[in-house]
Amino acid sequence: MKNVTPMRGRIREKIASFFPENRNILLICLAIFMSVIGFGMIFPILPTIAADFGASKTEIGLVATMFALTRTLTVRPFGALSDRVGRKPMLIYGFIGYSIFMGGFAFATNIYWLYLLRAAQGFASASVWPAASALIADSVPKERRGRAMGYLGMSASVGIIFGPAFGGFLKDLYGVQVPFIITSVITALIALLIHMTIRETVVREANGLNTESLSLRQRTFGWIKDDYEEIRMNPYARTIFSVLLGGFIFNFAFALIEPLLPVFAEESIGATATQVGFAFTFAGIVGAIGRPLAGNLVDRIGRKKPMVFGAFYAGVTTIPMAFIRTPFQMIGVLGIRALGWAMSDPAILTLLTDVSDERSRGKTFGLYQLATGTGWMLGPLVGGIIYDIRGPELAFLFTAAGTLLAGMLLLTNVKETYNGGSNNV
Repeated sequence: MKNVTPMRGRIREKIASFFPENRNILLICLAIFMSVIGFGMIFPILPTIAADFGASKTEIGLVATMFALTRTLTVRPFGALSDRVGRKPMLIYGFIGYSIFMGGFAFATNIYWLYLLRAAQGFASASVWPAASALIADSVPKERRGRAMGYLGMSASVGIIFGPAFGGFLKDLYGVQVPFIITSVITALIALLIHMTIRETVVREANGLNTESLSLRQRTFGWIKDDYEEIRMNPYARTIFSVLLGGFIFNFAFALIEPLLPVFAEESIGATATQVGFAFTFAGIVGAIGRPLAGNLVDRIGRKKPMVFGAFYAGVTTIPMAFIRTPFQMIGVLGIRALGWAMSDPAILTLLTDVSDERSRGKTFGLYQLATGTGWMLGPLVGGIIYDIRGPELAFLFTAAGTLLAGMLLLTNVKETYNGGSNNV
């Protein structure tokens, strides 16, 4: 066995002090980082492709809505499924789906192909994200959950740093097909990485639910009543319902404008694809720095304060977007606004982990992503209609108002679940 140098030993001890099961944490963060690089590469490009096909702003919003629709319909059942069959299979199948459907975009010839492929991607996303969040939660104790969720969010933010700028550069240099093909290859490699390295955290039970005795209605919709009753009996019921509703409002407000930003940037302020990519890159840098800091803060002062502050901050800093006139203004405003999301996200995910037990974490994260996915399903469509009728400025102001409303809901209804501790330093 090779001798480990003192410095290397200290680094490993420090990592282990952060994450008792650091192997899973580091590997899933790497997988999310790589996948978001791929998603970030195509994010600024997809709306402009739809516009090139002659789509209206409403139709461009519908492209994003199709993704959110299928994701919303399946994210909670897939999250619950990860509680039964394990996190690892759901991650592998999800990334394989990402790879196949992402490659299909390179050969799309009309807007209807975009609808179909984005809808298919929604199934893949529903398989990946609840399982990834639950795997992180499974692997750390309560006093370190905020930090772990912050690092998960940081992985996504770092991916956003590189993805949009790289994707915009590739589009300007080689055309629209290349970013999709590269992203397809990346996500296929992620599936292989997970298969070879991730350790399963769920012990499968021999006696699963016998669905053969249930009617089609019970199998399809029975979980809605069951989940409602389960939450209602939870001592943090009001907090859970408020977080779910707040998550819907927050994401609906963001989704009003987010899918249309690349089109707005190119049509209204003359930005190139590379400049649009750099705008999202700067926002990713802010998120990458802010999320682990916010996660550490969540472990020190509790979940509620960072969550509420982030929502209000995001709402206030969205208002200047209605007055953007140059690409450089857009880059600055998107970066400043990103800090709000970076503050709220680790706090929300950590709070949901606090109020759920290890046997139902996948389902809990699935419910939250059902709420946020519903926001992303409706937001782009409504935002596209507003954009077509009244222009982008009104859509930006609606986004600010909705985000502030979510902050007020969280402020007045969420109960703190953790007050910090001396071992969080």
